[in-house]
Formats: sequence, C-alpha cells, structure tokens
Amino acid sequence: MLEHPTAVFQQIVGWVVTRKHGCARQFRTPKEIAPAAPLTTGARKAVAAPPYLETGLPSARRQISYEPTGRHRIVDRIGQLLKFIDKSKVGIEVAPYHSPIVSRSDGFQSISLDIFDADELRRRAEADPEVPDANVKRIEEVDLQGSAGDIADLVSAKFGDKRFDYILSSHNFEHLPDPIRFLQGCQQVLADGGVLSLAVPDRRFCFDFYRPVTELSEWLDAFHEKRQRPTPGQVFRGTALRSNLNGGGAWGALLTPVPTPDENIEDAYAKWQSMQGGTDVEYTDAHCSAFTPASLELMLADLRFLGLIRLETIEISQPNVFEFYVHLRNVDAAPSSTDTTSFYRNRAEIMQRAAAEVGNRSPIAWLIHTAGTQVVSTGSRLITAGSRMISGK
Repeated sequence: MLEHPTAVFQQIVGWVVTRKHGCARQFRTPKEIAPAAPLTTGARKAVAAPPYLETGLPSARRQISYEPTGRHRIVDRIGQLLKFIDKSKVGIEVAPYHSPIVSRSDGFQSISLDIFDADELRRRAEADPEVPDANVKRIEEVDLQGSAGDIADLVSAKFGDKRFDYILSSHNFEHLPDPIRFLQGCQQVLADGGVLSLAVPDRRFCFDFYRPVTELSEWLDAFHEKRQRPTPGQVFRGTALRSNLNGGGAWGALLTPVPTPDENIEDAYAKWQSMQGGTDVEYTDAHCSAFTPASLELMLADLRFLGLIRLETIEISQPNVFEFYVHLRNVDAAPSSTDTTSFYRNRAEIMQRAAAEVGNRSPIAWLIHTAGTQVVSTGSRLITAGSRMISGK
C-alpha cells in the first residue's frame, strides 16, 4: 500500500539538486519552518544526496506526479528521463556536473558536454558545501568542452559526421540564451529517430513563480541576434521577480502556499546597470526561459510548423514535484504546412491548456476543477434521468 502522497513528497524533496554550475542548493518543505542549527562545511558535505539521485533503485527514486485527469501517481524520475534511452545506445549528456544520469561508470555509452573541463568541475564541487563528497567522485571526464548552444560545432570538430541515438539534458535548457540554436544543433547530431530528452523546471513550483512564461517572440529575437549570454533584462527579471517558499527555491506540485517574493530589486537594478555597454565581462547565469508544460509544447509546435525545427514532440509530462519531462524525436523533414486547419485546431487546444495552467498554479486546483466538473456532469445525468422517469420515457 502506498503512503499518502504528501508524506512521500516530504520524504523525497528535502534535498534536490538543480543540475547547473554553482546552482546546487537545498530545497525545503513548508514543514521545515524552524531554522536548523548551521552546519559546518565538512558536516554539510558529509550529508549524502538522496538515493534517487545516486542509485538505480526505482523504490528510492519515486516522486509525486499527476495524470492529466488530476489523479496522482508515483513517478520514477530517472525512469522518465531514460524512457527512450538504454545502455545499447550511444548518446550525449549535457552538463551532468556531479550527478550524471547516463554515467559511463554505470555502463552507459555516453559522452559528456560541459562548459568546464573535469578538473574545474571537481574544484567547484569540492568548494561547494552543498555538494556531498560522494557526488564529487561521480564527476566524469568531459568529452566536449563548450556551450550547449554550440553542440553541433563541438560534435563536428571531434567526431565528424557521427550521429547519436540520444541527447539528455537535465535543468540546462532554461539557462540557454538561444534555445532555437540548441534545438537545431541537436537535430544535426541526432540520428534519424534519435531522441532529445529534457528535464525542465515548471515555473509554478520554483523561484520563477512570479515570472510570466516565455513567449516564442523572445526565442526568435535571441535566434536573430545569435545570443551567446543572458541579456541584462533577463538577469534583471530573474532577480527582481525571484521568490521562495520558506527559504526554498523549489517546492512540490502538491503544495499550494503562495511563495514570498525576494526583496532584491535594488540588487537586480545594480546588476542591470553593470551589464550595460559591455562593461560587465563576466558571464552572468540566469533562467533565460520559464515554462509550464503546455507553454513549452506551444512553442515547440509553432517552431516545427514554421520550419525552424523538425523535432517532433513525442510527449510532455505533467509536473513531477517541481519539474516536467520533454521527449522530442528527430525526423527527416519538417511537417507539411498544407494542413493548416488541423494545425490551428491543435494549436488552439494547446493555447487553452497553457492559459489554464497559468490560472491553475497547482494540480490541487486542477483536482478541484476536475471534481467540480464531475459533480456537474453527474448532476446533469441525474436531472436527465429524473426527467425521463417523470415523462415515462
């Protein structure tokens, strides 16, 4: 018998790593309101990451998710990411840092892409009190060193025309200054039928809560400008609209409390000023994009229809704690644009779901909405049946 979903969630989300350099942090549940005594660096690094980040045991990697109908279920995060990946296939993992999902030491035929080499990654991990020592040892050699946006050029320079069965990226996609270029690069290096699998944060359940979802126009501007780094405006928005829930930067889809906005607009403005005119030469990381499942589905569908990508969507999951999963397949050609009626009908349906996601910021709201719909439907059937009985039909 499964434990109550809330209990399971509280057990598993006490320690979650955002897989981005310098962004490892602990995310807490709302139950942990009382501040804990501070830990020394050594003590904090001795705390092991939860088993679902470390092992292949499905029972240790379960997390809460939701079906579109609002029924909760237990989801294996790693199982979701490896849905179209196995050890017989050859692929690329983007920015695995200290938590590789398709580790060579686990028998996967994978190569690693990262902006830093392995020595620098180990140095950063060892200096970060949030990264356990066991995770430092999991850092593997980097095969392709550079930006994920340059994936096609990096692969071509080292492997020529070699094509791969999959590309895996966890919590990197939202950081990319030019997502269209990355998607086009992925389709260049993926074999026909190859799969791009992504884990992406849902803005409703992380520090992006108060940010609007990214629109395709923003991606088109970035693509036209060939952006190599976040803009001053993106850095400002990410800082000025950042929020937290009881000190944590992410929380679960089961939780409905409204997060607290961070009080740092002055810092955001100062950083924006320092980035004007190219005076700030240091790369400033940011969430360049923010999504819900349907908002990202809409942009991917539009890009494919416009002929900017030929990757087709296999599936996009519902939120699993604070993230969701995207699987795209590389196909030979973009779809024919002749069937505009079908495209716009499907597009309208996606847009309606995207709008509903903005209003229903928690699956709890969706549960209530679903239950209400069922009550109305049942009531209508009872009224109809009663009318028939009265009329003798």
